[in-house]
Amino acid sequence: MSKPKTLFLTVIALVSAGLLFSSCHHNGRHCGDNFPDKVLKRMDNHVAKLELNASQQQFYNGLREEVRQDIIKIRDDRIKSLDEAMEELNKEKPDMAYLVAAAKKKHENMPALFDKYADRFLQFYNMLDTKQQKQVVEKMKKLGNHFNCN
Repeated sequence: MSKPKTLFLTVIALVSAGLLFSSCHHNGRHCGDNFPDKVLKRMDNHVAKLELNASQQQFYNGLREEVRQDIIKIRDDRIKSLDEAMEELNKEKPDMAYLVAAAKKKHENMPALFDKYADRFLQFYNMLDTKQQKQVVEKMKKLGNHFNCN
């Protein structure tokens, strides 16, 4: 195999491994028992500014619980995936094809999860009054400007 092709394949393998393992560290900020609470606290802080009425708050509480359960499941899946990957890497001759396939499989549910929460966000947004919707749009514009690369 030529030197450039070997280098290219090595870089691809390292990037793939990095993507597989970067999502979680057992002592990392995404794996702790308090991680779901941190996410929910941030959500709560943003939603509190909207001053929800009783029916909006009831919908939000249900949404909040869905988010909590999904975060816990994703965190637990990440820990399990990392354990399995490390077990493979500790073998004398790790199967990189297996590791890459496992990384791909790990992420195949992400589009469905995104779609779920995009739909749930739209449901929540449509429950808001005009003033609250404007607040949400302004926050989204602020975030958009924050992440803008132009």
